[in-house]
Order: sequence, then structure tokens, then C-alpha cells
Amino acid sequence: DEEHKLGEKYQQFEVICGKDETIHVEDDEDGDHLIRCHEGIMISAHRMTQNIKQLVKEWVLDSKYELVLCGHSLGAGAAVLAALILRAEFPELLGRIKVYAFAPPPVLDHDSAIAAASFVTTIVHNADLIPRCSLYNLSLVLGGIRGLHQKLVEKKLNPVGPKTMAAFFQHLSSGVEGEALLTVQEWEEAVESRAPRIRQPDHLFIPGRVLLVYSPWGTKKDSQKSIAEERKQDPDSPCYRCVETNGAASVLSVIEVDGPRLFTDHVSSSYFEAMGMEYNFG
Repeated sequence: DEEHKLGEKYQQFEVICGKDETIHVEDDEDGDHLIRCHEGIMISAHRMTQNIKQLVKEWVLDSKYELVLCGHSLGAGAAVLAALILRAEFPELLGRIKVYAFAPPPVLDHDSAIAAASFVTTIVHNADLIPRCSLYNLSLVLGGIRGLHQKLVEKKLNPVGPKTMAAFFQHLSSGVEGEALLTVQEWEEAVESRAPRIRQPDHLFIPGRVLLVYSPWGTKKDSQKSIAEERKQDPDSPCYRCVETNGAASVLSVIEVDGPRLFTDHVSSSYFEAMGMEYNFG
């Protein structure tokens, strides 16, 4: 199990991760003194470090250069875990290695993700689904669905027979003008009722210092205009906002069901656009 091998290496150095912000093994909340990480991405990171280890020795360890790892999506997750492996094997890299992770999936347990802020910067664009794909968020969504199911049963709209199915579709046909099955407050209460303990060892989070880049909501007409078009019309227009947070922030526990934006906010071109960079993938 790669997860346990990585944890054992860090026990030898008596530190999990971070330079200015560290977690020592005796402070490990779940008591197993291990870093928890995404196993599949850990395998990719291990293979990657095997390929670059010699270059790191020749070009970084014996010089004053810093090592910067950068990636998007799966590549971002692999870059984070590769940095952990390299820091474990080469302690002299502490303070000399940085990671810029664009849209990584959750890859580290709560404490390790928070402590990685000294060398990992994660960028999340708008409603991007991938950084929110965690067991913790799944538990929250299932809690909301459970509350919705209970409300369907109470109102005899649970579609399990001809009558209730007809009533269910009749309710749906009322559209946005009809009565909501759950109010916002009822949905939040249903979610909170099923919320697990956030620092469970099996729950993974996106790592480090998290920069959440978002475009403010506007009218329907405004939303049809691309950010690139807005910048052409007004180069100084504040098309995007940015807040600094961490992977355990509540805003990253909200999955915005907003049509295709869940997926289009994840693609590389969206991140290029958010940073105001030119791109050509042709």
C-alpha cells in the first residue's frame, strides 16, 4: 500500500509536511501516524519521481535552484504527491520546492492538506467539479437526497406506484412557479444531519493554500457574454474575483448544479481564460 509506505518514510523524519507549518507524528489526530492519500494518483506520482530523481540530484540538490512542479487535474494531484515523495527522500528540498496545482482532485487527508500550505498553491476555478469530488462531499449530497426523499414520502409524491408517479410528474410540471419540495433551510438541515466528522482519516481534500477564482453571478443576458469578450471591451473590468482559503472550506463542499459548468469550468482553457492568458490548443 503506497499510502502506508509514504507514511512510514515521514515517521523517520518526524514530520508530515510543511516548512513553516508542520504536523509532527505525535500530533496525528487519528493515531496511525500516516499521511493518507489517493492511492491511484500516488502510484502515478511514484513513477514520475523515479523518472526525474536523477535530474533533481544533478540540477537542484547541488545548486541554488528551486524545484517547481505544476499540473492540471490528474497531473496536479500527481505533482503534489511527487513533491511529498521528493521532500521525504531529500530533506534538503524543504523550502526549495513549490507546487502549483490547477484543479486537482482531493489527494490528502485533512491535516496533511492544511499543512501543505507552505509549499503547495491550489487554484480552483468557479464551480469546477473535480476538486469537490470527495467522500466527504458525497456524504453531504446523500444527506440532502435523504431529506428530499423523506419530503416526497410526506407529500405522497414518492414515485413508487401509478398514483404517486402521476402526482410526482404533475408537481414537476408546475416548473419554477410551483412549490419547492425543500426550502433552502430544509436542504441545509438535511445535509447537516448527515455531515460526517471532517477530519476522518479516509476523507481526502485538495491540498495547500487554495485560491478560489470565481466570476460574480450576473443576469442571464450578462452570463451569455464570455469573459474574453468582456476583457476586450473593458481591459480593466474585474471579470474575476479571488479568495484565499483551504481545502476544508465550506465553499468547496457546495456542488453547484449549473448545467455544463460543472465540467466546462474544469478544462484547461477555462483556467487560461481566468488568468487572462492567451491559449491555442489547435
